[in-house]
Amino acid sequence: MTDTLGLLLAVRVRSANVHDAHGGVEVVPVAFEKYPTLKVCFADAAYAGQCAASIQERTGIRVEVVRRCDDLFRGVWQSPDLPAASAVRGFKPIPKRWVIERTHAWTDRSRRMAKDFDQRCDVSEAWVWLAHGTLNLRRLAESRAAGQHGASA
Repeated sequence: MTDTLGLLLAVRVRSANVHDAHGGVEVVPVAFEKYPTLKVCFADAAYAGQCAASIQERTGIRVEVVRRCDDLFRGVWQSPDLPAASAVRGFKPIPKRWVIERTHAWTDRSRRMAKDFDQRCDVSEAWVWLAHGTLNLRRLAESRAAGQHGASA
């Protein structure tokens, strides 16, 4: 779970046989415990329905499902007389959902995160935190160096 800038709030790594929605029910309360001012959680369609209801019941955080623009009519019967929903061709980032995808890409830049080498989920979680800590330290060092160069010029 990230904030709207893509910075990690909470991480839960589970085995591949656990659906994302079940992981969401676990990770949101952890983030809420650390950051009790959280009010809204933007999520994709995997977290809609029972998952969203469970998160709201446990934490009071409202879950807003952000759907793809070509996913507007999924599950709704359409009359053949009505025009079909236009499909988006090519890559089109979805603003709220793109944040988490970008965060996953940042994580994958770390060589250690390229493959799942660990047998334990808690060790994998620690590597995710380490990868993001390293990334943030690099960013701070670069911004500090840029600030020093700007002051001397």
